[in-house]
Amino acid sequence: MENINASLKASAHGRSLLLRISNAFARNPFAFPLVLFIALLTKTFILNIRFGMPDIEDDAFYYIVIAKNIAETSLSTFDGAMLTNGYHPLWTAILAAWIYFFGDAIIPIKFLEALILSISLYYLIRLIQPANILSQAIAFGFFYYAVNATSYMGMETTILFLAYTALIVVLSSYTHFIADNRGLVAGAAAVLCIAAQIEAAVFVIPVLILTLPSNKDRIYGLAMIGAAGIGYAVANQVVFGTPAPISGEIKSFGGFHVNELFIEQLRSEGFKGILTGNYATVVVFYISSLAFLLSSFVNKQTKLIIVGLELGLLVFIVKLAFFSSWRVWEWYRFPIYLIVVPALIAGQDLLRQRNSQWRSGTPERSKFHGLNLALLGIAVMMGVIWPAYRTARALAYNQKMNFYDVNEEVAYQYRSVFGSSLVAMGDRAGSFAYYNGGHVLQLEGLVNDKAYSEMLRTASDATEYLCRHDVKFVVDYDRDLGDYGGHSVDIFKAKLTSFKGPKIPFSKEDEVGRYVNLALYDNSRSDVGDNYIYVWRLDCH
Repeated sequence: MENINASLKASAHGRSLLLRISNAFARNPFAFPLVLFIALLTKTFILNIRFGMPDIEDDAFYYIVIAKNIAETSLSTFDGAMLTNGYHPLWTAILAAWIYFFGDAIIPIKFLEALILSISLYYLIRLIQPANILSQAIAFGFFYYAVNATSYMGMETTILFLAYTALIVVLSSYTHFIADNRGLVAGAAAVLCIAAQIEAAVFVIPVLILTLPSNKDRIYGLAMIGAAGIGYAVANQVVFGTPAPISGEIKSFGGFHVNELFIEQLRSEGFKGILTGNYATVVVFYISSLAFLLSSFVNKQTKLIIVGLELGLLVFIVKLAFFSSWRVWEWYRFPIYLIVVPALIAGQDLLRQRNSQWRSGTPERSKFHGLNLALLGIAVMMGVIWPAYRTARALAYNQKMNFYDVNEEVAYQYRSVFGSSLVAMGDRAGSFAYYNGGHVLQLEGLVNDKAYSEMLRTASDATEYLCRHDVKFVVDYDRDLGDYGGHSVDIFKAKLTSFKGPKIPFSKEDEVGRYVNLALYDNSRSDVGDNYIYVWRLDCH
């Protein structure tokens, strides 16, 4: 009997401790953001220890190199010579300020990213006001899902998460200041969203038009966006000779056409890919969110946000499918997070209504218990199992797909050959420029200027252009060319874009060297097998 009583007391004590912990989490909005911060940095440190490079995209190095040049020379340039606006301005400005004070080391930049995302989650939890720890765990899980699908990779989506959360907070706030100035404050938050990711404009503008309570607020909000847009376009025209980022112009080469690369991406993404987060996931999330529009318990403001985002997605997909010639990368899945926020708010509206009905005795108690069990299942899946699975997948990364080590090795081995000369490189040039100390012209033109863009668009003589701009060497990933007599480097790779740009011809005599280490980098099974790096001297005679 004593053993039974002791066992019962221990069980009760365990339940009491678990209840106190869960209540502490439920009352403290910092709890899950802190868990996120620790989880993200832990993953970063483990990846850095195992592979020598944390979770960062090669395109993120374009931001880092440009931001470093802005911080050190006040010039917006990637190669150190050509002025460029090929980036989203808010993330570049934040990185430039960070690098000015703390340098361009990758781990501290990942710390900055983890901090920004944790702050975003904090305000998201404050916004949706989850009723209990289960609801908080679900919010954490969906946030972590969005982070893994489209953010925490050194790209602009990191700051978009915070700017967009701030926008929805403003639209949902009832404080006197915001209520009296909602149009201006919402317009300012929308400007930050667009500065973070320019294409987010097609989402936030319909949201503002539909959700601002009066025509006066709509005029003020849209006027803020219009004034900022005009100022940005004029500054770009004066400094860079083009009103919009040059990268957007290059991605729209070819005009109106069917983007077969994007269509094939959607067609080839199976059920497993949708679960882990791809562009088909974006479509699934948006279609699923339409169900909230049918419920009378969901706040009207939340429904209008969802409608605005649905309209934005239609415009965005039309742009990607018919006005772009490029495949779509992970950070273009940012609409996932945009729809997750109002969906979580709508979910809380439904749960509060259910709780209210249960307290009034309307439904049966067993149904409420069933709802709790369903919530518990979703909370465990999204708040525990899913983050653990995605973290394990990241830690099981195939090292042979990591070309950063190869770029670092080539930059080091040929440092004496390159000297201070300007080197040209296309795909995968971001990390190479980072390790090479700059002095790299990006052949695809994404971080170059208007004149270079025109050369690409008209398929002019690329060699003559590069020679005129004092480029001495060209570095390129390619298959094993064997004992070739001549070879032409495609500035645009067919796997990345359907636009046919100019070629750069070389002879065997132009080759300075080649590098291959299949034990270090081998993409033969999942890509085109361009495992070799060739270095050619540009023939300018």
